[in-house]
Amino acid sequence: MLLSGTLDADSLCAAESLTVLSLNNNTITGDVPQGMGSCRQLTHIYLSGNKLSGDLPDFSRISGLTSFFVQNISLTGEIPKPFSIGSVMGNPGLCGFPLSNKCPPSKKKMFCSWGVKQKIGSYIFWLYDSRTCYSHLHCFQVSSKKPKNEKVHDVAKMESGMDSSRNQSKTTSSDYKTDVSRSEYSITSETGMVSSSLVVLTSPIVKGLKFEDLLKAPAELLGRGKHGSLYKVIFEDGTTLAVKRIKDWSISSEEFKSRMQRIDQVKHPNVMDLVAFYCSKQEKLVVYNYQPNGSLFKLLHENENVRRFDWGSRLSVAATIAETLAFMHEKLYADGIPHGNLKSSNISTRIWIHAGSFKSTDQSKDRMNSTFEVDIYGYGVLLLELLTGKQVQNNGVDLARWVNSVVREEWTAEVFDKILIREGASEERMLHLLQVALKFAEMMNIIREDEEERSIDVYE
Repeated sequence: MLLSGTLDADSLCAAESLTVLSLNNNTITGDVPQGMGSCRQLTHIYLSGNKLSGDLPDFSRISGLTSFFVQNISLTGEIPKPFSIGSVMGNPGLCGFPLSNKCPPSKKKMFCSWGVKQKIGSYIFWLYDSRTCYSHLHCFQVSSKKPKNEKVHDVAKMESGMDSSRNQSKTTSSDYKTDVSRSEYSITSETGMVSSSLVVLTSPIVKGLKFEDLLKAPAELLGRGKHGSLYKVIFEDGTTLAVKRIKDWSISSEEFKSRMQRIDQVKHPNVMDLVAFYCSKQEKLVVYNYQPNGSLFKLLHENENVRRFDWGSRLSVAATIAETLAFMHEKLYADGIPHGNLKSSNISTRIWIHAGSFKSTDQSKDRMNSTFEVDIYGYGVLLLELLTGKQVQNNGVDLARWVNSVVREEWTAEVFDKILIREGASEERMLHLLQVALKFAEMMNIIREDEEERSIDVYE
């Protein structure tokens, strides 16, 4: 029996166990929804021989997609990389490599495609329309940059030695100092943790997880930074979890529990679900699924095959972050939960967010505004990093200052990453995005003014 109807991206993306979408030779109609480009679990897509039409979604964001066939239908737009002409035969409206007919320039307005323009452009609207922009931005996944010479301990030893390690641990421009060597220890109960304090949230992967399981499992220190330490924990059945120990978060256990449960209620394809959390008077732990993907920092600065991270890929990253950031700020602004530490080392190459890294702020409205402004500033610095290919130091202040100085001297072309220039990326489009980035980076001036005003109020 032939299948009919239309495709629903939300339903497809929500089916996390669905990896092969095989619908060849049916009577499915309508457009291929653009949202299918966010169905990151898909590895095979077969839609040939249907009555579909419209533009192809951006499937380049699905890193695990290995097989793709949409033959003999009426699709238009650019062929997704890196698929061959054989996978799209019978679609005269398609363009781009490997076809001889190039896609018309009108497909991309200003500095990027309409989808990217719309997402990043919405930031500009909210940023300059009113201060309510803070409720329309937010994302990211904590990942780890791994420098050398960091000793590895188990979680419990790090917990019990926290007072001394706070003074010893100094962070660089990345969120975490890390080491690739594996711990020889296991988590123990030296810190006096109480098993009943472990709250296990809904997760089919670790159904029945007990606190004792965390105590016994081998732990590897992945990184240590100003917001805490990150561990990789491997169980006997092969399940791997990430455990983040949060430090210097001066909120009560009840408030911490309330915050974690609130974050768990906010669902987004790019936000990694919490698995569990632990809270006592001394310690706070957050548990979520371990992701082995490298960070955006590594892709930009430690990637030998740098040509793979081209202009289009960088735009896609910027747009995905913008979209998720806006969603999370909108959902969590009233709760005072921004990210507070946005940088390339905290973003995985698959643009997932570790939900446990969202920080609570003081409930003062001015303080909330300032903290959410830091997220906006961080996004601007991130755009500068994508455009220039330069590492961020001193919270991005040096990079923003350097870019501004070069632009003032009218040497703007010298700002952009030489890799982008060599590949022939449009300088006009890069310039448009650069202007957006600098506008967001100006948010630091507003933050400083707010801090100065608060300081004056205290002394008055």
